[in-house]
Amino acid sequence: PERRSEDGPLDEDRPAHRTASADRRILRLRAGLGLLAGAATAMVTAAAWLRAEQELPTWTTGLEGSIEETGVSHEVTGVLLAFRAYDTLLESAVLLFAAVAVLALGQGRGLDHVQRSRSSPASVLPWMARWIAPLVLLTGLWLLFAGSSDSGGAFQSGAVLSALLILLRTAQVPLDGLLRYALRPALVLGVVVFILVGLIGPLTGDAWLSWGDQWSFALILTVEITLTLGIAVALFVVYLGLESPAEDDGPYQHPAGNTSRDQLAGEGA
Repeated sequence: PERRSEDGPLDEDRPAHRTASADRRILRLRAGLGLLAGAATAMVTAAAWLRAEQELPTWTTGLEGSIEETGVSHEVTGVLLAFRAYDTLLESAVLLFAAVAVLALGQGRGLDHVQRSRSSPASVLPWMARWIAPLVLLTGLWLLFAGSSDSGGAFQSGAVLSALLILLRTAQVPLDGLLRYALRPALVLGVVVFILVGLIGPLTGDAWLSWGDQWSFALILTVEITLTLGIAVALFVVYLGLESPAEDDGPYQHPAGNTSRDQLAGEGA
């Protein structure tokens, strides 16, 4: 049994109890300070948000009356490529930079060295790709051109066409020519054309990214087509980077000499 004095535990046990009690008080203090800091941050953020909503300008005219000036009849497409074209350009540029970062950090040697998988695909996959690929292609093209009057557009069409490229890649359909010659120009085509079309406004005495009433539909359609190609290729490049991670440049340099990792593993076993 534990030796106890008349007043409780022996003196040699008291420092441990005091340390545990102090640790609990410190934890409670940290939790309280964390709650106060979180509450203060939430209050400041809410106050800034409410003040910004009061100060920002509001849309004074109805969208229905202005959508006809864009050349398209669907509200979402009109907003994305006419009233908020700058936001759409930035979103496309972010996707482009993400694909460039994957090329720079993932493989390190560019698209020319992306190799096909050595393992044979399942027997049903090439057969399925031959039947599904045309349907996926038609669906992607329909989404592109339906965006002017219905739900659809460049981002939806680009995602579907990227899925088509991934399907062909998984089925080991030869895409060497696409990887070597067409992928890089298509990757930057959408953003470059978007910027060049946006310069038509200043050249004609209007604001940047402003489409004239006479050419608005043709310009928006041109931007949509090129953005679709850029989005599809950017997503496909991200897939290639995940499929083919960075590899070692050569054998592992062991202090004993030029020894591969497999040989070292065999020696360790």
